[in-house]
Amino acid sequence: MRTLTTLLFASALLVAVTTCSFAQTTYNPSCYSNAHGWTVTKVERYDNRTLVYLSVYSHTEEKFFFHPTMYIENYDNLYDRKLNIRSVYNNRLDTWYTIPSKTQYDFVLEFPPIPGHWSNINLKEPASTQGYTSWYWTYISLNEPSTNRLKIDNFFLHYGIGFLAGAAHPFDTYQKCVYTIDYNQIILTIYYNGGYHTKLTIRKKDGFLTFTRSDTTDNNCDLCSPFLSVYLLKQAAMNQDNFNQHQSAFQQHLGKLINDMNGYDVASFILTLMWLGQS
Repeated sequence: MRTLTTLLFASALLVAVTTCSFAQTTYNPSCYSNAHGWTVTKVERYDNRTLVYLSVYSHTEEKFFFHPTMYIENYDNLYDRKLNIRSVYNNRLDTWYTIPSKTQYDFVLEFPPIPGHWSNINLKEPASTQGYTSWYWTYISLNEPSTNRLKIDNFFLHYGIGFLAGAAHPFDTYQKCVYTIDYNQIILTIYYNGGYHTKLTIRKKDGFLTFTRSDTTDNNCDLCSPFLSVYLLKQAAMNQDNFNQHQSAFQQHLGKLINDMNGYDVASFILTLMWLGQS
């Protein structure tokens, strides 16, 4: 097992990249993924290569490796050819590494050039038979404006994260959030100064957003229970213009009355009202 060292871009890499004929750069694309904490931050297309930039951050120590036959494929035609990974700059393929907790690392993966007619791609590891989960990032749209991001991604980026960060721990200082959209499931971890974090698994079903699981904070603190203070937001939710329209359906969805909801239920209800208001 190797300990991951600080990643620095070698000057040779910079020279190699800048001498390529520039084609296209996509920043922070939306995608579906099962690799929580891992984010595609950039895709660069050149005449002779494709560079995929990945960033990782986790509240726990994480062990990982890049599969030597990881590949890019055409989302719009899965029968098209696969582009197998060439290398990971400053690291090795098929080698296990360890990332310390609460530490961000960035990686650059090199692939063959993406054909010009490919506008949406998938980044995948091959199916595993050895007990580990094969990662994927699918429906990565290349060179698309931010307005063309996944609707649920735009919602969390501009509204959902801000609400959840304040509702979960209103007296703590928000630090950052990482989230993964795995089709109808969103895994989201919110980090606060002082070592607190809250991890939520949110299900999107029939237009509703409901919490199905959460982690506790790192520090033992009865008053730090996530969404403890969200009871105060019940009245705010009931004053929403679309409250009466969706109240009965939501109560039926949860199987309980609004007055019987706990903090998680209330936060889920308010988040759904916000989501329906943006849909």
